[in-house]
Amino acid sequence: MLDHYDVQTDEEAVAEDEAAFEATTHTAMDIPIELVPAVRDLIAKRRKA
Repeated sequence: MLDHYDVQTDEEAVAEDEAAFEATTHTAMDIPIELVPAVRDLIAKRRKA
């Protein structure tokens, strides 16, 4: 994995980051640190259901 990022150009890195935010199956969220355990628990419960 490190090799992938070591040889990646700045333009490739930007394109990869932009593509991640355009994905329709995942999202990125800014969550207060104290809420991370609760969010992880909710995700785990959903996966089990």
